[in-house]
Parts: sequence; C-alpha cells; structure tokens
Amino acid sequence: MELVEIKDGQAMTTSLIIAQAFNKRHTHVLDAIENKIHSAENSAQYQGMFKKSFYKDTSGKQNKMYFMTRDGFTFIAFGFTGKRADEFKLKYIQAFNDMEKYIIQQQELLPMTPREKLKLMLEVQEETAVRVDQVEKDIKYLKEEVTLDNRKYSFLGKAINRKVSEYIRDWNLELTAEQRKILYRDINLSVNELCSVRTRSQIKEKDFDKVMSFVYEWQPSSLSKAKLRELQSEVKQYETI
Repeated sequence: MELVEIKDGQAMTTSLIIAQAFNKRHTHVLDAIENKIHSAENSAQYQGMFKKSFYKDTSGKQNKMYFMTRDGFTFIAFGFTGKRADEFKLKYIQAFNDMEKYIIQQQELLPMTPREKLKLMLEVQEETAVRVDQVEKDIKYLKEEVTLDNRKYSFLGKAINRKVSEYIRDWNLELTAEQRKILYRDINLSVNELCSVRTRSQIKEKDFDKVMSFVYEWQPSSLSKAKLRELQSEVKQYETI
C-alpha cells in the first residue's frame, strides 16, 4: 500500500488509505473530513485541502472517498492518539516529504530523454517498493501488537463491573465484599486467559471485540460458585450461633 501518491501535481493521500493505515472505519474518517469542510470557521481553507472522489467496492458499487493534501492529512490524522499512532504519523510525514522532493526533482530535471525518464521511473519504483514493504510490516505490527487505548480500556472495565452486578441482581444474591471478590477474580482471570495476557492493560486492540462478547456472555465457573456456596454456608452457621 503506497501512503502518498501524485495527483494534479500534488502529493496526496486518500481517506481510504488513512482508514486502513490507522485501523479506523472509513465512515469515521469521512465524518471527520466533512465536519472540517462544513465547519463555520475556516471552511474555505479546509475545502482546499480535500477533494471529493469516488471508488468502486468489490460489489461494483460507487462509494464516496476524499483525496487530501499534506495539510488535510495533518488536520485529520493528528487527532489519532497513542504511541503507535504517533510513530505511524511520522512515517506518513516522511512519505509526504519524499513525494514532494520527488516532484521538485522532476520539475528541475525536465526536459529528459525517454531513456532518462524510464531509468528515473524504475529507480523511484524500486525505492517506493522498499518503503511500502516496511510500512506494510509496520501496519501489521500495529494491528497485532497495539494495546487498548484509554477509552476502550475504561469501557471494558465498566462492562465487567456491570456484568458482575447483573449476575448478582439476576440471582437475587446478597453478597459480602469478600464474596464479590470471588466473582470479580473469576471474570478477570477468564478475560486474561482468553487474551493470553497477565493483566487487563496488556489486552490487544485486535482482541477487543472478542473479549467484549465474552464479557456479555460470562457466567462464573463451577469452582467460583462452589466457593460462594461455601462462604454463604459459613455465614448462615455463624448467624445461628
């Protein structure tokens, strides 16, 4: 995947490439662009940064997309947070720099003989192929190794608390703090085991949907239920003394 291309004599990228590179939904990238274009302030400047276009999906349907200049990319992509996202922004900036340098070189070298043009084109293609190969490896690493951002980490924590509370309410249980710990320990250990991590903070972005589905369907293990019954039995015996 080539991050930056030449269009109308400018170095540009597209909303599709941005979505794929940063692992975002294309519709979300489109929304971010159109919010800029239709904003009350600086709308004229924003419109110069983005050019509406279309592409065909696998079914042959035409869908909206945008080409964007370096400035347009800056306004959209720099809202993406996280260490890995920052590293990828730097690669994008370098790609823009390289492409703009290439455009200037082309302007300075013209006119050229057909042989010179062919040689230069092959050299550029070779350099681009090497750079694209490295970028694709970086994208793969981002998708496979990046951990949950703060928003998703917080969302998962709240979902776990809510699920434990629902279980207690649905079974009309009256539990002590110690008994509640058994349920929280059960669901947290199960989540960590599902994602092959030691702590919740190590859960990968790629596993978010899987772990959320698990939390929504979670039930305590037989061992945890047995521990709860044992503790409740001890409490009843104590109360009868």
